[in-house]
Order: sequence, then C-alpha cells, then structure tokens
Amino acid sequence: MKIHYGMRNIKTIVFVIILIFMGVIIVKSANNPNSTNNKDSEFALLDESLVKNLLIGKWRSTQDAKFSREFFLDGRVVDNYEGFEDSPIEGVWRYVDDTSSLGINLPDANSMPIVEIIYLGEYYYFGVIASVEAPDSLSLVYLDGNEILTFSRDIN
Repeated sequence: MKIHYGMRNIKTIVFVIILIFMGVIIVKSANNPNSTNNKDSEFALLDESLVKNLLIGKWRSTQDAKFSREFFLDGRVVDNYEGFEDSPIEGVWRYVDDTSSLGINLPDANSMPIVEIIYLGEYYYFGVIASVEAPDSLSLVYLDGNEILTFSRDIN
C-alpha cells in the first residue's frame, strides 16, 4: 500500500510543526527567570484583565480563512465555519485563574493564562499566547490535544 501525501498536506504539516516549535520557545522564554523578558515584553504572562481585553473581538484563523472565533465581553463565544451547515456554534468562555478548582488533570501549561470554552456541554481548555505589543495576533494552545490555533484580528 503506497501512501501519497499531496504538497498541500506536507506544507500544512511543516507549518504546524513550526508553530508548535515557536510556541514552545515562547512559553519557555516567558517562564525563564533568567530571561530578559518581563511584564512589558512581547509575550510576557498576562493577567486576567489583559487576557479578557485582548480576546474580545472577532478572530480569523490564519490556518483556515473559513474559520473564525469571536469572544464577547458577556462571556459568549461564537465559532463560525463558512459553508458548514451547523455553523455558527455558540458557547461560553471564561478565564481560569486556578486550574486545581476544575477537578480535572490538564497538561502543564507552563504558566500560560488559560481560558475554558464550553460548546454543547463539552469543555475545552486553551493556553493563551497574546501580546499587548501585537494585539492583532492570537494563539490558542489546545491543552487536551497539543494543537496550536493561530488567529489574526478580523476587522470586517
């Protein structure tokens, strides 16, 4: 049996590997006490109010332009996939300040801020990589699946 990978699939795999590698570097440098990073650096750890302010708005996936996620100040979140008949899907989100209160074991998030998103009774946890210096860029690290979703702010 011959396995054939199209050029697009290979490019996607390489892109995802690069994103994961970059995410690990960013997280490790943000957590290194000997690093030159501080609260004012680009990927410094963010507190709850900064995370909420940075997340609010509509985000377009940089991996798939048909997918968008919109965070609302009132705690709603809406995922939309253009052309998918079950779209949009609305859920709720919140900042998680204490993972021990969740009653589940999450992988180590290396002190990244964490948000919980609930769709149709299913819970999803994401580490947030965001920056005050680059407020139009967002990465969400899916903690249960080791996937990184990258977004740019959708101004439309």
